Amino acid sequence: MSDTGSGAPSAPARAKRSTPPVSAPPSSVSSNPGYQMKPDYPPNPFASRNQPPPVRRPSDDSVSSLTAFQSGSSLAEVGTYKTESVHTLASRFDKESLTSGGTPGTARSTASAPSTKSSSSSSLSASGEGLMMMARDPRISFNDFTNSLPLVEGEAKVDSLYCPHVQYSDPYSETTKSGKLTVTNFRVFFEASPDTSASFEIPLSNIQVIEKLSSGSGNRGDNSLKLRILCKDLRKIVLSLPKGSEKASLKNFVDDLKKYAFPVTYKGQLFAFSYKRDYKKEHDGWVLYDARAEYKRQGVPNDMWRIPDINLKYGLCETYPAVIAVPKEASNELLHSVAAFRSRSRIPVLSWIHPVSHATITRCSQPMVGLNGRRSKDDEYYVRLIHEANPVCPHLCIMDARPLANAVANKAKGGGYETEENYPHTEVLFLDIHNIHVMRESLRKVREMCTPKIEDPNHFLSNLDESHWLHHIKTVLAGALRIVDKIENYKCSVLVHCSDGWDRTAQLTALAMIMLDPYYRTILGFEVLIEKEWVSFGHKFAHRIGHGEEKADSDRSPVFLQFIDCVWQLTQQYPNSFEFSERLLIAILDNLFNCRYGTFLCNFEKEIHEKGLRTKTKSLWSFINSNLNDYRNPFYLSDSEESTKANVLYPLTTLRYLQLWLRYYARWDPSTRLQEPMEERYHQLLYALDKLTELRDNLKKEAASKKSRMAFNQGTSPSHVNHV
Repeated sequence: MSDTGSGAPSAPARAKRSTPPVSAPPSSVSSNPGYQMKPDYPPNPFASRNQPPPVRRPSDDSVSSLTAFQSGSSLAEVGTYKTESVHTLASRFDKESLTSGGTPGTARSTASAPSTKSSSSSSLSASGEGLMMMARDPRISFNDFTNSLPLVEGEAKVDSLYCPHVQYSDPYSETTKSGKLTVTNFRVFFEASPDTSASFEIPLSNIQVIEKLSSGSGNRGDNSLKLRILCKDLRKIVLSLPKGSEKASLKNFVDDLKKYAFPVTYKGQLFAFSYKRDYKKEHDGWVLYDARAEYKRQGVPNDMWRIPDINLKYGLCETYPAVIAVPKEASNELLHSVAAFRSRSRIPVLSWIHPVSHATITRCSQPMVGLNGRRSKDDEYYVRLIHEANPVCPHLCIMDARPLANAVANKAKGGGYETEENYPHTEVLFLDIHNIHVMRESLRKVREMCTPKIEDPNHFLSNLDESHWLHHIKTVLAGALRIVDKIENYKCSVLVHCSDGWDRTAQLTALAMIMLDPYYRTILGFEVLIEKEWVSFGHKFAHRIGHGEEKADSDRSPVFLQFIDCVWQLTQQYPNSFEFSERLLIAILDNLFNCRYGTFLCNFEKEIHEKGLRTKTKSLWSFINSNLNDYRNPFYLSDSEESTKANVLYPLTTLRYLQLWLRYYARWDPSTRLQEPMEERYHQLLYALDKLTELRDNLKKEAASKKSRMAFNQGTSPSHVNHV
């Protein structure tokens, strides 16, 4: 695959990161074939975060993934790190724990303690974990597990859709598997027998299309039914109900199944309103993001920016959050006038402000210029106020995410773009990111080449190039990099918009903020970023994903998936800069589709309040924050451990440095599994890291106490003792 250029300015050389020196493993340890890194587990492993992860048992707190029991490996964990660094760090832990009176890790047989950790994300369920346990330990009976299969809170079986005789066309082994089909108000569960490794489950909201296929028999009396199920997570499932099935009415089966898979179309309700799991108050995801607190963290309000009450009841713009920040000199009357000139009334508002230069990232929608070239003096004045809020740079950069041709075409619909003649002291740039329809078609081609398995490995790269998916990823990342370049190196404020300001705009502002602000690279900060730039600022999750709707209209598009993919590309280039691992990204995507939580159900903040989601549903962040160790990156270096210059990321955006996220797009193909599961090794590293951190802190306290005693005995100050 050849690259035609990144479309981004040449970035400064990336700052080198100083990695703490790691000692070589002792020969006595490295030569021991039975040595394992994991220390003995203390009792009550949930007592503190510094204790090691226990062996996971079936829990009723998650939704399954096919990977958990088809591959038996942890596809959601990054497998590109060198294994010698793992052994080295573990050896340091054992060596230092011995000096501090601790107990080194003892060898344990993998046969006596099989790994039972589930794979892909927080969406792994009790049944998913149990199936994986069976794949790794044949002593566990499938019937023993399914007979005691716990349902999550609010889940109930649908007896009318139970089918005891179903055949599943396994695309991996190219054979047919027999089993039972169980449907609840939350998921479809296929129990294969006797080959339990072919079992799977699908959250109902994950189903995109249910098609009735020809049975392949010419006998008119044959009442067999063949179904093809296409999923939003790219899976393709083919099921057959043969003539001998005990299912009473095959002709009504599809209609009944659709009522549960598409509840919005059939006047039902999504499972999120039935799910009643209780989480601790300190983990409540609905109170995670406070707009005023986030603006306060950035130093707003200040001399240049204020937080008006004009949109508290969504009177200015119903698709904007209640709390917004605008230039201090902008009156409420001016804001209403500007709203009348911007598409969907989405005026330019503050997203992020640089802590030193006060250069800002603001976002909005396109101006309603039209074919007649309409102008708004109030809008032009308002943009000038944004420019003047940054006294360092003599001009404002307006970045239009669209290709120029698309922006010109939008004039026929009443839209358009700014010109440097009408907006003095501005620079207008077009980032050439294509619209939602192009992205949807590109993902369709990725689905065809990756699922149900990689059909043509010999032409994989050429097929990938024809999909243009990585080209689109490159364009989005390059656009965000141009924003970072303007903000960080030229101290120039940037105004970002596309057409309506809720798709490509959110991608660009969120990615730029991740590159600029290390807070958004933490787990908490990343959750806040998604709530801020995507949920509250009105990305149309309900329309783009199609929650509970059967009709596949033109609003469907993988905009948010594309953003998560771009974040994953950043984690590959900067593995030490993110507190979270790949597992968190997959967890977010899986729960985006399964509608178990209310976080991604609506199109904008006003709709969330109108439907009462904060009281009627649970937040995804409640689950994530209850299991933080499952998503931590053991190689993360916080900003206090890095140099200041290294806090800004300058990713390489040429195709040479980008790669297809196979552990997501092709995760259902067993041939893409990792040879060695990384998840348990991550947990071992995190445990060793916590112990080392605890040891370091204790040594610092002992050293400080020793200095104080010496100072007291000598009658001098501790600082003098330290100097001596």
